[in-house]
Amino acid sequence: MKGPILRGLWLPAFTELLDGDCPIRVATELAPVSGFDLPVVGPIIRHSITYRRIEVVPVLLPISPTPVVAATWQWVTAGQSDFATSSLMEKLQKAFNTNK
Repeated sequence: MKGPILRGLWLPAFTELLDGDCPIRVATELAPVSGFDLPVVGPIIRHSITYRRIEVVPVLLPISPTPVVAATWQWVTAGQSDFATSSLMEKLQKAFNTNK
């Protein structure tokens, strides 16, 4: 995502799912590491961005211990107050009942 309005905004990685794509496979391919504990597909979330309506298929990829990744990545806890997030992130948190 580009543009000044999104600068500094923390969002999870996402991509378009094609018909027949397995959400867990696609999500693990987006992740910078491997070795997840029991990935979970959450309920479909409806979201609007300006004039576009999208459906998001969230996938929770739990992992422990937290591995060290490249300097361009940073692990955060959902709901951390010092990270600017979007209303989509709030919907994702609620979908998995994390840090409500």
